Amino acid sequence: MNVLKQLIKIKNLRTKLFLIIIPTMVLTILFISVANIIAFRSLHSEYKKLVEDRSFTIAENIRQIASRNLKFLPFKNLSGMNAYLSEILKRNTDYGYCFIADKEMNILYHSDETKAGTKLDKHLYGELRYDTDISRLAISAGEYYELIILIVKSDEVLGTIHLGIEKMLIDAKILNVVVMTIAILVISFGIFISVLYFSLQKSIIRPITNLSEIAHRLADFDLTVSVGTTERHDEIGRLMTAINKMVLKLRKIVGDVKSTGKQLADSSGRMTENISTVASSAEEISINVRSVSDTAEQMSQNVDAVASAIEEMSVSVNEVGKNAYKGSDISKEAVAMAEKAGETMLSLGEAASQIGEVTEVIKKIADKTNMLALNAHIEAASAGDAGKGFAVVANEIKEFARQSTHAAEDIAGRISAMQENTRDAVAVISDVSDIINNISRSSEIISVALEEQMKAANEISSNVIQANIRAVDIALSTEELAKGSNEVSMRVGMAAGGLEDDAEKDSGADVGDIDASAAKVLRLAKVLLELMDKFKVNG
Repeated sequence: MNVLKQLIKIKNLRTKLFLIIIPTMVLTILFISVANIIAFRSLHSEYKKLVEDRSFTIAENIRQIASRNLKFLPFKNLSGMNAYLSEILKRNTDYGYCFIADKEMNILYHSDETKAGTKLDKHLYGELRYDTDISRLAISAGEYYELIILIVKSDEVLGTIHLGIEKMLIDAKILNVVVMTIAILVISFGIFISVLYFSLQKSIIRPITNLSEIAHRLADFDLTVSVGTTERHDEIGRLMTAINKMVLKLRKIVGDVKSTGKQLADSSGRMTENISTVASSAEEISINVRSVSDTAEQMSQNVDAVASAIEEMSVSVNEVGKNAYKGSDISKEAVAMAEKAGETMLSLGEAASQIGEVTEVIKKIADKTNMLALNAHIEAASAGDAGKGFAVVANEIKEFARQSTHAAEDIAGRISAMQENTRDAVAVISDVSDIINNISRSSEIISVALEEQMKAANEISSNVIQANIRAVDIALSTEELAKGSNEVSMRVGMAAGGLEDDAEKDSGADVGDIDASAAKVLRLAKVLLELMDKFKVNG
């Protein structure tokens, strides 16, 4: 597990692959070697058996040749047998020797004629069993494997044929086969691993290395990288296509965000300038408001002076009132004389009363006439060309006109009677006229004076009241306006200062939501531009 963890920590994919392939190759070679070593024994036995079968075949041929000669010659006088055995060894170079011995272990014939006539080594062969049931035998004779076959004639064992092959030769051939097998497997496995490595290098490692480099460049905000087109349709090909699309989309997004961020920063800068301008304007308003407040105070003082003047004028009006009382006394004398004229005027009053009744009738007629005329006008407007209703209205108007004529005649008669009575009253009224004329002259003078004075007093009084009200309103308004302008100036100044200082403190609680929003917009615009400047969009 520790080895696996260390392998995972290795950063180079080629190194990881090399560390995986090499141990695998070594283990495979070891496994093949162990397998061949294990198979060596089995192969050794198989090869030994093969050699035995082949040797017994050769020995059987020798036995057949010897058996044919025994039909004509005795066993010990088989001519040409040494040469035959020597010829067999020449044809089969794997064998070391070949000889024929009798039952007394005397070598009768040998591939090496110098050894013919010698005896077998009892220590090496011991006591051989000549059992006809055992036609062949394989023994280990020192450094040789020896194959022994019996020569039998008429169920009697005459001797034995011995064919020996060197043990080291068998082992060398088997080892050669094993080594060749291992070499072929190792070379084949090496070729396979090499082909596998270069295939993985070309199809997986190199593309993954390129993608890793691209990913590192993307991690460094470099969007100028390009994977390029690929014709692969496997997982790596889809990954390369996806990364390429991602880079193109990110490039577009970052470009748009950069452009928007610059616009936002420019707008925030202009906002700062506008707020500074508003702050200056607010200060000017504050100065003008203070000036208006001073003017209102001066006006209040002027109003107080006007009020004093009105009091003085009231004194003068009182004096005039006294003179008016004197005129009242004179008027009383005129009233006494007017009472005499009143009796005469009673009859005139009755006639006038009657005239009033007739006048009321005339007024009613006039009112109805006016109403009818108005209705006729309305009907004309609504009816348009269909003016049938105008005939009815015209008849009513004629009737009322007739009544008006009658009333007018009655009024004329009554007025004639009233004129007779007024003639009697004229004489009395003429006496009173002189007195009333005197009173009238005095009253006119006083009346004109009082009227002028009262108009002036009323106007001045009204103006003073309005001036006082407006002065109070102006004072209150200017006070509120001064407070508001000071607050606006303070807020705008703080907002402008907050924007220029990158809004280091949250101004929401101090200068309002607008100040906080403006400061936050500028701060975010700057942060956004800083972030976007890290990206490389254009190569």
